[in-house]
Amino acid sequence: TLSQHQREKVVHNAIVAFSKSRNLRLQPYCGVTDTLEWLKKSGYYIIAYTDAPFRHSMNRLSKLKIRSMVDMLLAWGPTLDHEDEDEEDEAFGFGDAREKKWFVEKSIRTYQFGDLIVSSHPALERKPNTKLLQRVIQELGLEARSCWAVGDSLEKDLWPARVLGINDVWARYGRTFDPKNWETLVSVTPWEKGTVRQENQQSTNVEPSFTIDNFSELEAIIPTIQQRLF
Repeated sequence: TLSQHQREKVVHNAIVAFSKSRNLRLQPYCGVTDTLEWLKKSGYYIIAYTDAPFRHSMNRLSKLKIRSMVDMLLAWGPTLDHEDEDEEDEAFGFGDAREKKWFVEKSIRTYQFGDLIVSSHPALERKPNTKLLQRVIQELGLEARSCWAVGDSLEKDLWPARVLGINDVWARYGRTFDPKNWETLVSVTPWEKGTVRQENQQSTNVEPSFTIDNFSELEAIIPTIQQRLF
C-alpha cells in the first residue's frame, strides 16, 4: 500500500507527463492563426478571456504561437497547482509562484506583462460573469455594442455577452468531440466532477446571433473595422 506522499507523487508525475504530451501536440484550430492576423490588420484589439489560470493561459498562447496577436489576457489567478512548475516557471521567468504569493483575492487587477496586458481576477469570478465583463468594458472605455464575443459555450461565453449587449458568435466547432473521450477526461480530471460535467452542458435558452464551424468564417461576419474582440 502506498503512503499518502507516494500517492501524491505518482499523481503529480502522471499529470506532468500528460501536460508535456499535450504541449507537444497542442495546435490551434483550423483558420485561427490566419484569421487573428486578419483581425489585427483590420485594427481590432483582441482579448483572450479564459477560465484557466494566468500562467497556464500564457503557456498555451505561446505554445500555439499566437501570443503576439493577443493584446490582453483576461484570466484568473495567477496560481498553479499539480503542474510541472519548474519547467513553466523557468520558461516564463516566474520563479517560485507560491513564494511570490501571486494571488488575487478582492478585486480585478490589470498590469503589463511584456507586450501583453493582463487582467487577473479571483478564481471565484469564473464564467459566466457579466459583472467581470462589465468592469473590463468600463476599464477600457468601450461600448458593448462595438464589441464581439466569440466562444464555444452558449452558457458561459454567449449568455453574458447577450446580457451586456455585446455581439455574439458561437464557435460550434469547439463542442465537437468524441463523447468517449469526454467521459475519459471526466474520470481522470482533478477538477470536481460536477464542475466538469456542467462544462459539457449547453443551455437551450441561448440562441446565438451567429454560428461558425471554422474560425475563418468570422471574416464574413465581423465588420472590417471594429474596436474590440473578446
